[in-house]
Amino acid sequence: MDLQQMYERVVAGDASVVGELVQQGVAERVPPLEIISEYLIPAMTEVGTRFERGQFFVPEMVVAAGAMQAGLTVLKPLRVEEESDTAGQVVVGTVKGDVHDIGKNLVSMMLEGAGYRGYRSRGRCRPREVCEGCARAEHRYRGHAGPIDYYDASYGEYNRGLG
Repeated sequence: MDLQQMYERVVAGDASVVGELVQQGVAERVPPLEIISEYLIPAMTEVGTRFERGQFFVPEMVVAAGAMQAGLTVLKPLRVEEESDTAGQVVVGTVKGDVHDIGKNLVSMMLEGAGYRGYRSRGRCRPREVCEGCARAEHRYRGHAGPIDYYDASYGEYNRGLG
């Protein structure tokens, strides 16, 4: 099997093929962490690079993220068996006032692929909800996504609450 195809199919956003290729890799005893760190994450890095260059736009990023998620879905049960420790715990949310949660979902998938476990909030989060989520689960890291112009007004409130 040509493992490079996983990378190429993630960049192309071909979720069904990525899932099949990851299953083939697992059947051929390719370690899950190798699939993630050598093919899936680098593919999303390439997608991000193309976005920065103006070659990809948000829809292409979302489709590629869905392809990566198809691979991670195959690997998730194996990763749970493989590792008792995690890279860390994370709370990721979308700030109240944002109109979509694309950024939160992309970041959550990347962190999950890198071995982090955590809580992905549903809907829009008020600062108090993020703080409570962090305290309840003793999460060490947190992230909140929102429109750039909203950050100035909201970040202070989120950061004060997490102190």
